[in-house]
Amino acid sequence: MAIVYDVKLTLEQNKPSKAIKVTVSYKLKLSKLEELTKGLLFKEDISLWGSDAPHDEQCSPNEEWCPPYEDGIDDKLYNFSTKIIHVPPYTFERSVILGEDVLDEDSLHLVPVDEIYALVCVTPVISKGSCSKSNIVKAEIGQ
Repeated sequence: MAIVYDVKLTLEQNKPSKAIKVTVSYKLKLSKLEELTKGLLFKEDISLWGSDAPHDEQCSPNEEWCPPYEDGIDDKLYNFSTKIIHVPPYTFERSVILGEDVLDEDSLHLVPVDEIYALVCVTPVISKGSCSKSNIVKAEIGQ
């Protein structure tokens, strides 16, 4: 089974245009069997998520009030388009430019910092195989 590792997310903000260049890079390590398979393809799925700490982690025991917006459930913010990738190479990078409103996961709250991470999944694409008809043989069977 292929292993995704060394996933990195970078954000380059352009404040005047309120745009953010999002880049996700990662590496892929194949199993020995996968390395021997010629023409192996994988379906790549990359999504961006807003991290919400569990409510208890957001507040110290001495606080009387705790912000309710950190519910402990991460929010999906964006899906990159699904892509079929070929190996080798074993290092991949995807970029997209998004409006900052897409990544402003705490926008309804007066929180200046958003916590964002990328999730990268790869799934082997199994070939559908092949079918072909034989010639037609005429025979008197059972006569």
